[in-house]
Amino acid sequence: MRTKRFPRLARFSRTEAKGTLRSFRHLERVAPTNQEWAMLRIDGDVHRPSDLGFEDLAALPGQIADVAALVPGRRGGAAPFRALLDAAGVSERASYVTLESADGKFSQQAPLAALKSALLVYRLGDEPLPADLGGPVRFLIPGVEDCSVPGVDRCTNVKALARVHVE
Repeated sequence: MRTKRFPRLARFSRTEAKGTLRSFRHLERVAPTNQEWAMLRIDGDVHRPSDLGFEDLAALPGQIADVAALVPGRRGGAAPFRALLDAAGVSERASYVTLESADGKFSQQAPLAALKSALLVYRLGDEPLPADLGGPVRFLIPGVEDCSVPGVDRCTNVKALARVHVE
């Protein structure tokens, strides 16, 4: 049905409109509260950009059961950052990453060479890392205070990491 007031309504059938609404409802999700939702995006100068959820992070090799052994005072299980980079297939010409928080209010750029020991803390037991501990994903560099590589300091430990952009 076409009306003067809503001429574009005639372009969509009810089925198409319902499908569109369904996809918009998916976009309304703001914070991951379910293990199936994407928690982390890796993109930029990689061969396989992707969105990873809890299960994907848990499947990365080299899992660390408790980061407290590496970083006293921290809790949670982690995957090595290197495993994420290997899974995404970082380009040979890439030399930096930009780490962005979920709220978009914080980002930190760091040289790839300085992040060899970095961790992605994403779980507490069998559940996603809670927000009060920096979740759903917290980027953590063990011994960052001792790091002698320019461009990396305590600020590189990003809470609520949502995006890794490789450059």
